[in-house]
Amino acid sequence: MGSPVRSLNTQLVCAFTAIVAASPIARAQTSRAPTVIESATPQWTAASAWKVDPKPILTLGDADPVFSSIASAHRYADGRIVVADEKAKELLLFDATDAFLRKIARPGSGPGEFQALGQMFSAGGDSIAVWDRRTRRLTYFGDRGQFLRSNAAATGTPVAGGRMTVFPSPLGRFADGSLLAEQNRGTKRAETSKMIVDSTTYVLMGAATNKSIGDFFARETWDFWHTNGDVSFGDSPFARVGAVVVGPQSFFVSNGAQYEVTEYDKAGVPLRVMRIRRNLTLVTSAQLAQYKRDFHETSKEHDADVVKWITIPKTLPTFNQLVRDTDGRIWARNYNVNPSFTRYDVFATTGRWLGSIGFPNNSTLLEAGKDWVLLRVFSADGEPLVELHRLIRPQ
Repeated sequence: MGSPVRSLNTQLVCAFTAIVAASPIARAQTSRAPTVIESATPQWTAASAWKVDPKPILTLGDADPVFSSIASAHRYADGRIVVADEKAKELLLFDATDAFLRKIARPGSGPGEFQALGQMFSAGGDSIAVWDRRTRRLTYFGDRGQFLRSNAAATGTPVAGGRMTVFPSPLGRFADGSLLAEQNRGTKRAETSKMIVDSTTYVLMGAATNKSIGDFFARETWDFWHTNGDVSFGDSPFARVGAVVVGPQSFFVSNGAQYEVTEYDKAGVPLRVMRIRRNLTLVTSAQLAQYKRDFHETSKEHDADVVKWITIPKTLPTFNQLVRDTDGRIWARNYNVNPSFTRYDVFATTGRWLGSIGFPNNSTLLEAGKDWVLLRVFSADGEPLVELHRLIRPQ
């Protein structure tokens, strides 16, 4: 639960602070209030609620080749699955029976090769696009895993008086081919109650130009200056994290503060708020004690200083991941302090809350279809795996 923190030389920290000068989070400007769709109860009943079959249809990564890490995965229409291994900088293609076919991408700087494999998302039809964070190239692969093309490097934006340039990183693709991207997180900050609220700028990337469409919440962090001049920093206790997912004509955002997801159009104008009428979960004394036990820094003295100073929120965050399934529903992952269980709330395309679906063993939803889900799980030895499960939808 505690996040790693580091100690830095004072001069380096001062330089960093000068670059990320404090700035409040701005919201996309609009004269129209969004439609609020609030649900007090789920539409699913006990008899109609969807469930995930606990027994996987297939498992990838439990035999050669194994994964170093799993960033994302995509299931093609014919049942083949491509897995993005971020650490290995590879895209691995499997057939519908879990047999390994080939690597369709590998480390390197040539066509279809990656130096820092990043976001993978749908590029229309059954093709995918994969971002290289280092070369700032977006590479497209076709419905058979074949290399199609790579675009030019993204244009950067000078900030902090020209001392630093930030580059947009694509998050998803709209139906017209334009991309929703974000500038580097942490370039705008606002301090509140000892905590630092980082924001990120969303950018609409077109064929010729990039257009900023507003600043949105990114995450909660903290900085602590020790008496010897060192500084520690890390994610805030039970920190909120911004989540976003892109659809054909709009994108969906959660800031983790309420059980709600806001839909925006491509210009950053809020269209509707999909909300669940649910009380926030209080941080328990047991969770607080566990956080303090798990907190680790470079010395016991630093640990004691930070734990004594740091502010613990009274409530837990709400959502920390959004997934849009192939039919347009939004799956919102609930913040989880229990590693043995994960819950997703599902919103219909109408904005109504359908209900909740639970996954065992701290699973992460990678992709969802009409009657299946792709999950990232971990073996008993801690090895990352991809599992395909049947989605049971009673009539």
